[in-house]
Amino acid sequence: MEPQKRRKKKKKYKKAKQNRIYIGFFVFMSLLFYLFGSAWTLAKKPSIPLEIVTLGSIEQKYTAQGLILRNEQIILSPSEGVLNCFYAEGEKIGKNSSLGSIQNKEFFSIVKRQLDQVDQDIQKIQEERKEFLWFQKDINQLNDKISTTLLNQNQVIKEDFYAIYTLKDQIQHYMDQRNQLFILEPKGRLKDLVTEKMQYENQLQQNSRLISAPISGLISYQVDGFESVTKENITLEHFKTKPDILQLNQGNEIQENKPILKIVEDTVWYISSLFPEEVAKEWEIGKQITLLFPEQNYFEIPFIIDTIKPLEENILVVFKSQDYMHLFLNQRFMDIQVLLEHYEGLKISNSSITQKTFLKIPKQCLIQSGKETGVIRIAGEESIFLPITITYEDEQSVYVPSNNELRQYDTLMIQKGGQQEKFTIEEINSSYGVYIANQGFAKFKKIEILGENKDYTIIRTGTPYGVQIYDRVILDANQVKDNQFLHKSS
Repeated sequence: MEPQKRRKKKKKYKKAKQNRIYIGFFVFMSLLFYLFGSAWTLAKKPSIPLEIVTLGSIEQKYTAQGLILRNEQIILSPSEGVLNCFYAEGEKIGKNSSLGSIQNKEFFSIVKRQLDQVDQDIQKIQEERKEFLWFQKDINQLNDKISTTLLNQNQVIKEDFYAIYTLKDQIQHYMDQRNQLFILEPKGRLKDLVTEKMQYENQLQQNSRLISAPISGLISYQVDGFESVTKENITLEHFKTKPDILQLNQGNEIQENKPILKIVEDTVWYISSLFPEEVAKEWEIGKQITLLFPEQNYFEIPFIIDTIKPLEENILVVFKSQDYMHLFLNQRFMDIQVLLEHYEGLKISNSSITQKTFLKIPKQCLIQSGKETGVIRIAGEESIFLPITITYEDEQSVYVPSNNELRQYDTLMIQKGGQQEKFTIEEINSSYGVYIANQGFAKFKKIEILGENKDYTIIRTGTPYGVQIYDRVILDANQVKDNQFLHKSS
């Protein structure tokens, strides 16, 4: 009997072992199918692009062509001769200052040759350094100062062109001091040459006709035919006319009554421009406007509106300023930009904005049931409590999305004092908003739009129930619905 019992027991154990294998295989295959199904579902689920809400700004600008107007006076040559101008382009001069001189051509040629020869002789002696006895040390110090000043100012001149005038005055001061030392030498060839040079210069001065400045301002050696245009006589044709630019020579022969230079008053200057009525309709004389200059790296200059008047189909506006005229000394036409609007707030893409309608429900209809806020909907003889999701609210009402359980024209119970009355939902409200995905599903948030351009919109910060900085906003609002679970894509 014993062998037979052992065979039955062994057979029973083998069968139980096989059953466990089948069960394990079934569990493994079920889990495998579940994993493959989940992966397939996730792969087929559309990817929703998101963007992070940040602070930003948007500016609305209008670009127009500006015509620069100044008080400019062209100085004509009083006689024929060789012109010698005393000032460089852009230098500031005072009224009655000597602008330059005109000398007789033949006399100038003779004396100029003699002066050039004297200068060469002086230069030769300076290079040989043979006769510097009494003031050799002082002269060397002045030479060192001249070299050091030129070396140190090289970079400054590159950054600021008008620094060259200060440098010129400083170098001239050192050279005058050095020439005085040459004259003080008790004897020698150098003293004689310096004295001779001064005599020739005095002869040129005595035989020159000086030109005085009738007004103060900045020196310009360019005329363009617009010097007589003012804010009073400007016309539409001036905006269509190209400047006829003439660059004046500063050191050549000049004919009588020909322009030799131009003085530009730098106290006040104007920019006139044409604008459509919708841009200029809210402007008034005396209002301050900031103009931007794209050709000057969008440099900003404050102007005052001086003149507003219709000019055919446009509005002529003349802006007035007392600053930075030297930057535009020889400019006549320039593009200008007017800053019309500037908005700051949360910056979002236009594609993320959508529009939804909401049911307007008085706050008196709200009932708290445990942790849920809802309303009592009356359907025939029945009263049903419906939880609601408040999207936004004001002082008197809340706004909730409609769904299968709550629609327009449904009847609600409203509490008024100790009595219960019926309220029919009639009014709906349309609002702009975005879908945020902070918790893995799409949730609509109302926004208040401040301004926009073709790509972005600026919305108000800190609104109740609204969008906050660093929220994850769905980039394309057309891809989702409210409360839809998301497969996010950053």
